[in-house]
Amino acid sequence: MFTPEATHKKTGCIAWKDFVAAMADAGCSMVQKGGSAVSFVHQGVKGIGTVSVHRPHPDSRINPILLKDIARKIEKYFRWTKVSFVERVKSVDP
Repeated sequence: MFTPEATHKKTGCIAWKDFVAAMADAGCSMVQKGGSAVSFVHQGVKGIGTVSVHRPHPDSRINPILLKDIARKIEKYFRWTKVSFVERVKSVDP
């Protein structure tokens, strides 16, 4: 989500539940605000450890434009960048 390729118009959308799971895996908890607004709180970031976003609706997928906006907020408030993350490969159970 931090690269131009990830937010290019031709990129597919990301499921909201997958994004929430990734944020939880990164140590964030989700707090429901009013309406579709939610905040992701990270205890390890002092003072500025909250990123607020609106859950996409009626389609529950995050489009590339919203993804880029979320990435900017994460960079600004959590100070995370592309190098902060490791891409995981899903293992397939036999």
